[in-house]
Amino acid sequence: MFCSLIGYGQITYVNHAATGANNGTSWANAYTSLRLAINVTTSGEIWVAQGTYYPATVANPNRSLSFTLKNNVAIYGGFVGTETARSQRDYENNETIMSGDIGVAGDNTDNTYHVIKVSGSSTAINSSAKLDGFTIKDGNAESNDGGGAAFSSNCNPLISNCTFIDNRGHKGGAISCTSSTPTFTNVSFIDNDCQLFGGAFYSTSHGITFSNCYFEGNYSPIEGGALYFLDLSGLNTTIIDSCTFLIIWLYIVVVEFRVMVILPSNSTFEDNQATSQDINSGSYGGALYCDGNFNIINSIFTGNKSYLYGGAIVNAANLNIYNSVFHSNKVFIFSGSTYNGNNSGGIVNGAGQVTIKNSILYNNSTILGLFGGGVSNYYDSNGGTSTIDYCIGQGLPSSPNNFDTNPLFVSNTSYRLQFTSPAINAGDNSAIPSGITTDIGGNNRIFGGTVDIGAYEFEACNYVANNRIYVDVNKTSGLNDGLTWNNAFQDLQDALAFAQSCEAVQEIWVADGTYYPTSGTDRTIAFELKNGLKIYGGFAGNETSLSQRNFRTNISILSGEIGSTGSTSDNSYHVVTSIGNDNTAILDGFTITKGAANLNSNDNNYGAGLYGDGTSAIIQNCTFTGNAATFGAGVYQKNAGNSTFTNCIFHANTTVGLGSGGGAYIRDATSSFTNCLFYKNNGFNGGGIYNFNTQITITNSTFADNSGLHGGGIYSNDTIAQRYTVTNCIFWNNSALTQINRTTFNVTYSIVQGGYTGTGNLNQDPLFVDAANDNYALQASSPAVDAGNNAAIPSGITTDLAGFDRIINGTVNMGAFETSNSVLPVELLYFKGQCC
Repeated sequence: MFCSLIGYGQITYVNHAATGANNGTSWANAYTSLRLAINVTTSGEIWVAQGTYYPATVANPNRSLSFTLKNNVAIYGGFVGTETARSQRDYENNETIMSGDIGVAGDNTDNTYHVIKVSGSSTAINSSAKLDGFTIKDGNAESNDGGGAAFSSNCNPLISNCTFIDNRGHKGGAISCTSSTPTFTNVSFIDNDCQLFGGAFYSTSHGITFSNCYFEGNYSPIEGGALYFLDLSGLNTTIIDSCTFLIIWLYIVVVEFRVMVILPSNSTFEDNQATSQDINSGSYGGALYCDGNFNIINSIFTGNKSYLYGGAIVNAANLNIYNSVFHSNKVFIFSGSTYNGNNSGGIVNGAGQVTIKNSILYNNSTILGLFGGGVSNYYDSNGGTSTIDYCIGQGLPSSPNNFDTNPLFVSNTSYRLQFTSPAINAGDNSAIPSGITTDIGGNNRIFGGTVDIGAYEFEACNYVANNRIYVDVNKTSGLNDGLTWNNAFQDLQDALAFAQSCEAVQEIWVADGTYYPTSGTDRTIAFELKNGLKIYGGFAGNETSLSQRNFRTNISILSGEIGSTGSTSDNSYHVVTSIGNDNTAILDGFTITKGAANLNSNDNNYGAGLYGDGTSAIIQNCTFTGNAATFGAGVYQKNAGNSTFTNCIFHANTTVGLGSGGGAYIRDATSSFTNCLFYKNNGFNGGGIYNFNTQITITNSTFADNSGLHGGGIYSNDTIAQRYTVTNCIFWNNSALTQINRTTFNVTYSIVQGGYTGTGNLNQDPLFVDAANDNYALQASSPAVDAGNNAAIPSGITTDLAGFDRIINGTVNMGAFETSNSVLPVELLYFKGQCC
């Protein structure tokens, strides 16, 4: 039975273990000979089951026999032998081998010359000829070229998902290529070797493409441990994209190019060596020897070594390098990275033209020799000329855009940039070659408006886990990129800036310690809330879930004391600002202190702790203490918005002169306060809160020991009673003419010293546990116990200010605290202590 393929013909099946009719019409009747299947197939696909296939037989061990490729025939390996769709195959686990070991096992002297041999001399082979999902091994063309495969005369197939391993050739251990332009995608070349040039690949052609390929352990005794190109026409560009070269054998020049255009991009050249002590061969250009038009983009050269010149590169023609990294390359005798003609651990340039831009050449070195050891990143000689601009490295030519500084890589083996790297946004956008839009990691090549120097664009946003970043002022080690506790930012402003540029960040976790809006003296700088961002304080610095934090013992402080200690004249005007935020902006678990809005002009007169303009932000589990302003020392809010304060403490905030609203000043806006404690705040009017043209709801809150001329607890400059709802609250011992300056508020189920008209209201001492020492919890005999209105508790409120159940014995207490007996828990005592 033949299976019809749309637009591409039939499927032919091959399985070395098949026992049926062996006519290739099904898995059961599959051919057992792959070579026969290829010979009889003129179009369509050949599906090959796992196992080993030989181009010759035991009966006819002809070394000249090979597998071939054909136009309009795609050969796929990696099948179990039961699949009905190509997508079901697994070529990584179902290894399908084309082997040249046709004679004595393990003896390569009788192996096939070429496992695959294709010629387009009579009919050009085009990209419809495909090989996909095979291991090609054990070819031995010791007197010919290309042990694994030989392509000649207009042979341009597509080779994908294949591995060439343990092949040997005179030139080109794995592959030789003459007048042909094959394309290699996701192909590995491992442990191939040659007698002359090109341990893995030898070519006299141009226009070849290597994409996502891997080269390891390939060997040449003279030149081109991995690749060797020799071409005189240079008509088309050979592309090496997203490839890795990892070669640890001695006497290797990994790549040698001559008189052609080569474009390696997004590739890594690591641990390659040209360490032959023969000065005429194999002693220079640990990774590359360039004798042609050569462009390197978004690539990394690291750990490469040479005996004489150019630990990474020797150049003798035209070499252009953009956004690449040369690090820890070495030369043993002369000098270390690219060579224009003499030594250099990094690059040596001899009689050629080199242009290097947006690149890092760092920590390349010479080990011995005429010029001594030490760092040697670049060297010109023999008339070589160079242009090096927008680069980082030691000893580079003088340029206003070159920097002799540590680039701050993530580690010695990872060349991504740390958050504080000087390479970030320091490059030249105009130097990016046309068509290059991504970095070596596949991320945007420009992020933040200006390209970074080096192979990687700093875009830590791609590595944010759980939509969360971390801040710990005490984290003096690590990468300080904010991605983990161990690598936490030290500065909260760095985290906020990162979150502003990275929508993936939805939470910032902040460890205990003190954080300042700026390390400088600019009083206008504040911590700015952001929509969609939850900022949580109160962590020890090792938590993995929010429920593990304890903000009562791990105190995260936001302090405006940016100037002289003990003086408020140079403090931040506002510690925190919230401008136009909606209710997705959350601040939770902080102490906000030492703001000083005392400029006596414009907005810098208002809101020393928190300044809000048109905000609906949510503030919870926060303490505002020791702030000073003309208006709204703790908090100032204006211009609409609907902010929410839950489980917050306002303590010892003070207005200046005749200013109002010691704890909070709300103007032309809507606000709610639940489970809040206002104590020992001071304002000329409104020691606790000052309201103007405001709709305000206050529930289960305590106002005690605040002071002002009028409204020690609350002062309102508004006569519309319906705007004010106060329930389950306590106003006691506030030193002013009145606790609440107006008598028309909707106050119910509350204790108001001096009395206040309303359902459930009391004029009795609430019997605080120890007001003299700032403990405003209730004694068991307090009249406020079980005297509140459960219906007034906002949805979602289940605990009191101290974190205990909000309702005990069936009815909520008045005030911020619930209690079931006269003995306060240790946690509450500690909580009280840290609030002061």
